[in-house]
Amino acid sequence: MSEHPFFYFYPDLFLERLKNEVLPIVLQKNQWFGETILRSTSGQLIPVLENIYLIRNEAGKPPYLANTITNITDRKHAEVQLEETNRILNEFKTTLDMTLDAVYMIDAVTLKFLYANQGAMKQLGYNQEEFLQMTVLDINRTFGEESFRQHIVPLNDGSKSALTFETMHQHKNGATHPVEVVLQKVRVEGQKKRRFVAIARDITERKQTEEALRKSEKRLRQLLTTLRDGVVVTDMQGKILEFNPVFQKMLGYEAEEIYQLTYQDITPPKWREMEKKIVQEQIMNLGYAEPYEKEYIRKDGVIIPIEVGAYLIRDEQGMPINLWGIIRDITERKQAELQLQQAKNVAEMANKAKSTFLANMSHELRTPLNAVLGYAQILIRDKAVVGKQREGIEIIQRSGEYLLTLINDILDLSKIEAGKVELYPIDFNFDSFIQGITELFQIRAQQKGIAFIYEPLSYLPRGIRADDKRLRQILINLLGNAIKFTDHGGVSLKIGYHEEKIRFQIEDTGPGIAAEDLDKIFSPFHQVGNQAYKAEGTGLGLAITKTLVEMMEGELQVKSTLDHGSTFWFALDLIVVSDLVKPKKVREPVIVGFEGKPLTILVIDDRWENRSVMANLLGPLGFEIVEAHNGKEGVDKAIALCPDLIVTDLVMPVMDGFEATRKIRQVPELANTPIIAASASVFDYHQQESFEAGCNSFIAKPFRAEVLLELLRQHIGLTWVYEDETSVDTITNQEVEKLPEDAPLVGPTVEQADILYDLAMMGDISGILKKVNEFEHLNKQLIPFSNKIRQLAKGFEEEKICEVLEPYRN
Repeated sequence: MSEHPFFYFYPDLFLERLKNEVLPIVLQKNQWFGETILRSTSGQLIPVLENIYLIRNEAGKPPYLANTITNITDRKHAEVQLEETNRILNEFKTTLDMTLDAVYMIDAVTLKFLYANQGAMKQLGYNQEEFLQMTVLDINRTFGEESFRQHIVPLNDGSKSALTFETMHQHKNGATHPVEVVLQKVRVEGQKKRRFVAIARDITERKQTEEALRKSEKRLRQLLTTLRDGVVVTDMQGKILEFNPVFQKMLGYEAEEIYQLTYQDITPPKWREMEKKIVQEQIMNLGYAEPYEKEYIRKDGVIIPIEVGAYLIRDEQGMPINLWGIIRDITERKQAELQLQQAKNVAEMANKAKSTFLANMSHELRTPLNAVLGYAQILIRDKAVVGKQREGIEIIQRSGEYLLTLINDILDLSKIEAGKVELYPIDFNFDSFIQGITELFQIRAQQKGIAFIYEPLSYLPRGIRADDKRLRQILINLLGNAIKFTDHGGVSLKIGYHEEKIRFQIEDTGPGIAAEDLDKIFSPFHQVGNQAYKAEGTGLGLAITKTLVEMMEGELQVKSTLDHGSTFWFALDLIVVSDLVKPKKVREPVIVGFEGKPLTILVIDDRWENRSVMANLLGPLGFEIVEAHNGKEGVDKAIALCPDLIVTDLVMPVMDGFEATRKIRQVPELANTPIIAASASVFDYHQQESFEAGCNSFIAKPFRAEVLLELLRQHIGLTWVYEDETSVDTITNQEVEKLPEDAPLVGPTVEQADILYDLAMMGDISGILKKVNEFEHLNKQLIPFSNKIRQLAKGFEEEKICEVLEPYRN
């Protein structure tokens, strides 16, 4: 059968199907209809639609097969193309569904939706079936039908291939949002129907950004309008592009005129090179320039000083495109600076005048005081002066030293104001220090009939490192004020650690300080409160105390309630120390002469009384005193006599001490002669100038004899001869047990010495006398020492008492 001519036209790949599938059906049903493949004489395979019949004879036997064939090659090609087209459409649909934008196919006549992608469904909330029942007008709230058709006329008449516009679309839930629509007309191949493809992008965020930008630009415009500073924008060549009203007012031009200017047009030539350098070195490298000063030329030609802050603006590619300038007119500031400089000059002149006044006052007051105190010291050394004469001399010395203390207070404040006071910290026993102060003020409080309480608030170190004299001065000033101003109740001193610092707090139940006066109490020479208290003191205590606390890196603070009392406190970061060593006790014997040959001292001073003090002080010790009335005479006598030492005043007529010293130093024979400057001025610059002129030392008038004698010893190399030690102190108290003749002068304990020292610092003579009575009652061997302190206290020699006590203190 396979060789039957019927099978000849079928390709081998189809024969198997023909034999196993097609022919059995034909034999059974007499017919088969379907697609097959035939082979042409050229061997080409042709798809055909074939109908095969079985023809039977009269006996019912199938002698023939018949078929009809239709060539379906064209249809197969069309099916392949259709399949490819559907594949592409499905891929395109998948792509459209992946985009976030809404994509629609619209009937150009009815405006009904023919297709909507997933983006459209998400954007508006409708499904595909719902979209197919809707028109464009159902989702658009900007256009009506007439206006929309009018809008798309350019697409319909072919004048435009696409339209881009913004409108509002409405969600299924009723919410609206802005969209940007691209509408394009398309024509389906082989059909006359017109359709639109629309792509709608949700631009809500863009609109919000644009609105925010618009508001920001509006605020920026308002800010630039309301700024006190001028703002200007230029291109990189300096042409002015934008500016605010302040900048325009600053220059005095009309707005149209400014747009024609460059930055260089309004800058004086002298600034251009500097500004060019700033642009190159700062702005182009850093993107900005630190504010700098220059000048502008106004329209009227007036030059105005300005301060400029410049900033570089770059585009998205990082290329510089603009310069922003913030311009401030500093005319008023420059005028204020000029006025300030003028005021500073006036203040410096006033300060110089004050310094000159203080120097003159110091000189004029110290000069007679030098004679008064000098002769007082000389006469007190005279054993022949006794009784009422000695008492009178002691009164003179006491009054003179009190006046000297007042002068020193004023000068000390001047030094503090000038920052010339320094701290000299030492290691000392803190327990003894506090004990001495508390015992001192317990006595003062008892004398006034009020209470005094010391309350340690925490563990306190036994030893600390600080300037003990300045710390004692601070506490004595604060506690002294508290005692002075408190008539009822009492005063307390509280000390303890607070925030790792030692805090000192002084509380009193005095009259208090009005709130409006709290800032005044630290002003020099300023006193507040009861007039009865104002009469006491100079008003310098708190001013000096506040400065000393600040020098010790603390802060003096105060709170007070009127009629209830005040509290002062400060905290200091003090170094804790241990292993403190007591200083050796030394005696101060009286000098009556020196060993060796007589020595000549030349005294140069224009004041007779000053020369007389020197002569009467040094002459009895064996010195030959030669006097000169001024610097010129002093130079002549120095050259003629070649003295062993020269003491010279600094301020004198004819020739002052500075010039005299310089001339003396030019004489080879006198080049190494010791010269001591003795001046009533104690200002550092006078001392320094005297050293620069050639003086070896400086001593302030009025001077203590011991200080001058020590300088003589240092510069001449003297060995002093002292008064017989047995005559230094005489025990007059008949109740004292007789001491051995060679017994040394027994001194107080460290605690006792601190108590007496603090009483002397306060000028409390009655307290000193009371304490020495108590101490000698406890130890009879203290009677010689007590007698010496009594003698000094009788003469109100508080400073001398402090000097005597110093060796016995820790």
